[in-house]
Amino acid sequence: MTCIQIQIVAWVESGSDKSDCMRQRFIIVYVPCNDFGNDAGKANIHPPYHRAKTLQGKRLNCNRLAVNRENARRIDQIAMDQYRIPSILLMENAGRGSAETIHHLYPSGGISILCGSGNNAGDGYVIARHLQTFGREVQIISLVDRDRLIGDAKTNSDIAHASCIPIVFAQNREETASFLSNTKIIVDAMLGTGSRGAPRIKIADAIRASNETSAARIAIDLPSGLDCDTGLASDPTFQADHTLTFVAEKIGFKKNNADGYTGAVSIIDIGVPQKLLNDFFVSGNSWG
Repeated sequence: MTCIQIQIVAWVESGSDKSDCMRQRFIIVYVPCNDFGNDAGKANIHPPYHRAKTLQGKRLNCNRLAVNRENARRIDQIAMDQYRIPSILLMENAGRGSAETIHHLYPSGGISILCGSGNNAGDGYVIARHLQTFGREVQIISLVDRDRLIGDAKTNSDIAHASCIPIVFAQNREETASFLSNTKIIVDAMLGTGSRGAPRIKIADAIRASNETSAARIAIDLPSGLDCDTGLASDPTFQADHTLTFVAEKIGFKKNNADGYTGAVSIIDIGVPQKLLNDFFVSGNSWG
């Protein structure tokens, strides 16, 4: 079974059903007969987060492109080197797109964002800032001393601190569990695609504390503990209800029952030019 997806960027005028005068990316999805019941044979138009909600966690039955760890890194590097897109802008786009999706998937309830020390943590700090602008109750649970952060992650941590977003430091599993006790939504911004092997003790403790809660769980780019390329899950691995992944799915999502950890997957546009992607893969680079 195949499906067709077309992405459009358009302005939505004030007073429409979808939004008040804002630019949105729309996905037109043509669903073949017998694929989704009453939607069969129709062209459905809605933003990506509405698609995820409408399909209630189901994946479209189509061969979506996926990238491995190295290609994900190379795409980011080309965007920065050849297209002069600052890395902090890519992080801003990733965080804002994720925050918008979280807000629409889960429009109410307190949110806790677990942050490690790398760029995935930087995404988490951006997400927190944008959720705050949406009026959401949000806290950041840092698993490292913020003084250890560097680069874009440090910059966005400093912005979050200056914005008076609550930031707490968890030193062990018990403290993490305490901070999570009243939250409704947990966001995993601990480990990114570059991570390999079992998580270190503080991350592992935070993963276990998260998995023991009844809160909705959302992973950023991929669940912490899951290998980007092989799909193998470490002990422990964050068990997400939704994964918000950047640019394209990761090849590991389709291997070794990884979907038991990713949950529903939504792709977040981080502003990588379409020309870059076209040139990258036309030139002979493999998606896998």
